[in-house]
Amino acid sequence: MVFSRPVRLWLLPNAALLAALSLWGILRYPHLPSRTPQHLGIDGVDAWTERSIGSAFALVFVYIGVTVLLTACAERALTQGRVVGVFPLVAREFGVG
Repeated sequence: MVFSRPVRLWLLPNAALLAALSLWGILRYPHLPSRTPQHLGIDGVDAWTERSIGSAFALVFVYIGVTVLLTACAERALTQGRVVGVFPLVAREFGVG
């Protein structure tokens, strides 16, 4: 899939941040303790989880999902011509929409 220029410009820093977070997580994963806090209550840690890929990279997975969703929404808004607010200015400047 080829994205429009404004979406590519927005996606580039997100992809770089995702790569940096993933690399940092991969490098730090072997050094994580076998149990990590899962929930902090008023009295401190009240739930623990075992070390796993899911528990260590949960926020990275959420970040991937949000980035994919926002990319799809931005691309659809710019290519379908139904842009509102400030987007008509952006669409006109980049020649899309």
